[in-house]
Amino acid sequence: MRNEVRNSIVLATLLVLIFIMKLILSAGPAKQIKQETALLEKNKTELASLQYVIIDTMQVYFVKQKIAKMDDWQREHGKTFVNSDNSRKTWSYLSSIINAYCPELELSFETSGDDEDDMVNHNYRISGTTDIQSLYNFLNHIENQKQLYVISEPRFSASTHYEEDGSRITLVSFDMALQSIVNATGPEQNDQSFRRIKSEQARNFFEPKIYSPYANPNEVNKLNAEKFELLSLSASSAFIKAENGQVYRIKPGHQVAYGFLKSINWQKQSITFSLNKIGIYKDYTIALSKE
Repeated sequence: MRNEVRNSIVLATLLVLIFIMKLILSAGPAKQIKQETALLEKNKTELASLQYVIIDTMQVYFVKQKIAKMDDWQREHGKTFVNSDNSRKTWSYLSSIINAYCPELELSFETSGDDEDDMVNHNYRISGTTDIQSLYNFLNHIENQKQLYVISEPRFSASTHYEEDGSRITLVSFDMALQSIVNATGPEQNDQSFRRIKSEQARNFFEPKIYSPYANPNEVNKLNAEKFELLSLSASSAFIKAENGQVYRIKPGHQVAYGFLKSINWQKQSITFSLNKIGIYKDYTIALSKE
């Protein structure tokens, strides 16, 4: 009986020791797991914050890229305030434009108001007479060079003149107000380095669509269709006798003074030219003589 009690006590003691040992042994891994879990959560939080940092950094990068492009555009196409101004500075600026890009232009220049204060806007009146291309070049550079000048109250009128060789030229008289926009943040005006401005061939919007006939020197050396004599023709070509007595073979499209051979009519035994002497094309037909 005593042995059974003793064995039971020993067994119970061993079970208690085993349980305590398990607790002691499992406490370390549990603590480590808890630490690792906390570290994992911390890393997740830091990773999420780093993602926002990366996004913000990329946004800053793209914004800087856009600003750089805007700065490039401003340097190439933008306007800047006039640093300081008076009539002498503006006249020098305008003269530099004329000498470089439109030397045929003769400009009249007037100032209005007080010319003493260099740090305020100044108003001027400019006028002159020139050809349409020179006027275009002048206004194009005032508009697109860096210095900020404002044109207002423009008035234009045109007149037609004939050169000694018969060439017709349109002269444009202009009168307009010009204002300098002054601010101390602008660059020094004595820097007369001009940016390269694209220049187009100016269309003469004063040129009438229909005009009186005139002797165009560009047509002098061409054959005069109105003086032709039709000698013979086929379906594709015609033989004509010109005013100079020479015989020519011509086909549709052949260039003559003020126009071209438009068509050959085999059935009606005639040829038709399209001529433009007054701004519109008109047909001129020559029939084969039956004599």
